[in-house]
Amino acid sequence: MHGRIWAEIDLDRLGRNFRRVRELVGKARILAAVKADAYGHGAVPVARRLQEEGIDFFGVAGVEEGVELRENGIQRPILILSPLPFDLIPLVFEYRLIPTISESAMIERFSRFAQEYGELEVHVEIDTGMTRTGFSHHLAVDRIRRIAKTPGLKLSGIFSHFAVAETDQEFTAKQFTIFKKIVDELQDSGIKPPLIHIANSAGLINLNYSHLDLVRPGLALYGLLPGFEPILKLKSRVVNLRKVKKGTGISYGLEYTTKRDSIIATISAGYGDGIPRAVSNRGEVMIRKRRVPVVGVICMDLFMVDVTDIEVVKLNDEVVIIGDEIPAQEFADWANTIVYELVTNIGPRVPRVFIEEGKIVEIRDLLTRRSTFTGGHNEKSLSPGSFITPPLRSGAGTCCQEG
Repeated sequence: MHGRIWAEIDLDRLGRNFRRVRELVGKARILAAVKADAYGHGAVPVARRLQEEGIDFFGVAGVEEGVELRENGIQRPILILSPLPFDLIPLVFEYRLIPTISESAMIERFSRFAQEYGELEVHVEIDTGMTRTGFSHHLAVDRIRRIAKTPGLKLSGIFSHFAVAETDQEFTAKQFTIFKKIVDELQDSGIKPPLIHIANSAGLINLNYSHLDLVRPGLALYGLLPGFEPILKLKSRVVNLRKVKKGTGISYGLEYTTKRDSIIATISAGYGDGIPRAVSNRGEVMIRKRRVPVVGVICMDLFMVDVTDIEVVKLNDEVVIIGDEIPAQEFADWANTIVYELVTNIGPRVPRVFIEEGKIVEIRDLLTRRSTFTGGHNEKSLSPGSFITPPLRSGAGTCCQEG
């Protein structure tokens, strides 16, 4: 690669992470969270590889993400995890997507379309303590009974979201107890949907009791939790080198002043690419297998590092911003953020370079959403597709959150 910045995505590591999840969860089915462009890793190539590995489901945030997967050859069931606008309902039927019902206004609306287009599989979300979306657990049994009797709707799943599975097992156990009580009450009345699910990556790793029928890993698949292999490396180039005297100010605001005569390298990446401005004067990157400190404020397209202590640095040297040597979690800590935000903020002008068996098999430029296919052992499964949003044909308005 000779670009200004790029992200390498190792699809073989993704495959190994998936198989590791499979070992952990046993008979439970697996839904891969590929929303937000697969957490910034590239939804379509990631989904293709997981489909080859035998994934059971995919989870997306919105209709558009589901359409993109279908337009690019993904055939496995796709669950829309978040509420959707009314005017996108026709696409749910056209692209065989599974919506979530999380508020009463959606029941009649989905039923009306289902009677026109055919039976619609749905999952129902229950709020057990996240306080975001989903039926309040006080109302859930009544609402789900209503859905089970609604013409055109097929209740195929019930789920909830853990709020603090990573940090508070007591509250997480309380959420699970509330959820299980609702499920048991429904089953006592003859309502037994085939998929009951609540576990995210933290749940599937730390809380075996939460696996149930299906788990929903995200961070684990992308190697952003201990015990899994990180699949993303973010790299850039040295584009400028200069010797400066002690006391020289660097970057906007001149917030950093050199403490000695220094050699400063400029890197062709910035907050416009997703490098958090918060790592100004505190982060590090890797050049020639040496860590060097970020100096000065991160710019939109560039940032500077002090390479004085490296014997030889040259223009065009490769820079590792995130990788095995500098884990994403460490970089997120410097930015005082979470790793989810760090990777999903890697910008659309950063090409994603997909690697299998040590070879580049696809390069995706997110500005044009075009892919250059370079072959490799998996060339057939990488046939190009385009993201085409069909015209909306009916419906209007947006969902309203139920109190």
